[in-house]
Amino acid sequence: MEPGFWDNSDAARSLMRKLASVRSELETWTSLSSEVASTVELFALAVEEGDDALGAQLATDLKKYSKSVESLEFELQLSGVNDARAAFLTVTQGAGVVDAQDWAEILLRMYTR
Repeated sequence: MEPGFWDNSDAARSLMRKLASVRSELETWTSLSSEVASTVELFALAVEEGDDALGAQLATDLKKYSKSVESLEFELQLSGVNDARAAFLTVTQGAGVVDAQDWAEILLRMYTR
């Protein structure tokens, strides 16, 4: 660390929080990568030896990892500079009275979940 890093405690705490977040994200990706690599190797051995039961289990594991990667990629898309900040969203009905009101309520429920 640079000399005087802790002189501005608010900035230092903010930077340390960001560092912890990046480390956590990196650890998650590294762990998933390691698990996938191991599973791929085991899958190749299972196919080579003709172990269909193990192959089926490992194929299921690979599908689970694929879903995890999709989830992590989605989270990565929401990791921009301003993505952690709050936002205001206003849902109003347009013309069409009942249908427009129903649609506005559906959107509101969707956003508040």
